[in-house]
Amino acid sequence: MAIPAWIVTGPLGSGKTTVIARLLARKPPGENWVVLLNEFSDAGVDALTIATAARGAYDVRLVPGGCLCCAGEQDFRRNLRELVSGSPPDRLIVEPSGLGHPAGIVEELLGYEARGQLLLQSVLAVLDAPRIAAGECGAGTLAHDQAEIADALALSKADLADVATRERFRAFAAEFYPAKRWIGAVERGELDPEALRPGTRSARAATP
Repeated sequence: MAIPAWIVTGPLGSGKTTVIARLLARKPPGENWVVLLNEFSDAGVDALTIATAARGAYDVRLVPGGCLCCAGEQDFRRNLRELVSGSPPDRLIVEPSGLGHPAGIVEELLGYEARGQLLLQSVLAVLDAPRIAAGECGAGTLAHDQAEIADALALSKADLADVATRERFRAFAAEFYPAKRWIGAVERGELDPEALRPGTRSARAATP
């Protein structure tokens, strides 16, 4: 049985962990979820945040290093092999480091999908309102690259966004081709379930 998988990407401090923690807090208690977390710091704060929010069976695995497809590549691949060869979880969520481009992770998961072991449902990019307001997501930035490869774009910390920032985010999101399947906001960590609905591969295929 193929494991459904999601990637939640975005810059450091954008709110990726908060989104995942809220998802775990509302997951069906009878389902077993696994989170592969690329914790860049040594504190492990993100992992603790996620773990305390979970309901029922879950497993949060830290993949050390600044980038899952660089320093943590072997550990990331080892975890994937263990997941597909053992008792498969009901859902897999991968949170790359905010310092890394997720293209390598997408490619790795699609390789498992081609073998019928995983099913990459969606790539969600989380961009926070202060970064959008400051104009720090333009072409050539890592945030732009992370958004480009995503199926869905979420404006996080939306409670801090004024009308001008929300309009700027919508204009930013509209620049991408092919168009994003979902564009919306995260209010205090709450994500519209529609953001995680399975999408197409067009945006990922267009990204090197």
